[in-house]
Amino acid sequence: METRHPPQPPESPVAAAAFILVASALIAGTTLLAKLVGQDHLGAPLHPLQISHGRFLFAFLAISGAVLALRPGFHQVHWQLHVARSAAGWLGISLMFAGLYDFIGFSVIPAATSLLGAGIIIAGGVILAGREARAPRRRN
Repeated sequence: METRHPPQPPESPVAAAAFILVASALIAGTTLLAKLVGQDHLGAPLHPLQISHGRFLFAFLAISGAVLALRPGFHQVHWQLHVARSAAGWLGISLMFAGLYDFIGFSVIPAATSLLGAGIIIAGGVILAGREARAPRRRN
């Protein structure tokens, strides 16, 4: 029995390059805004965790808007896994960002448990990247 897949749109290098440029511009813009609100240029500075919350909120709003506009079909979504991965990603990035902010801004050396946690997160990313690189490519 052969599995049927939906037709794939043709690959377009121009469209791919345009998406990369738009994504880079959005990332640069949010980084600039985060730096502005993290210092006292626009009023009282925000805490790094507030900046991280804001980034996740605006990403959620942008993705939600795209989902509402494009109406993609989601089939067999494992919502618990998705929420857990999103929460773990936010928590890991927030903790590393806050630790780096304290180290650079205030010369506070993170505690051993923070360094161990950051090492575990980074090692997990390296292991995942290595596994993905060795995994056989799936054909559609």
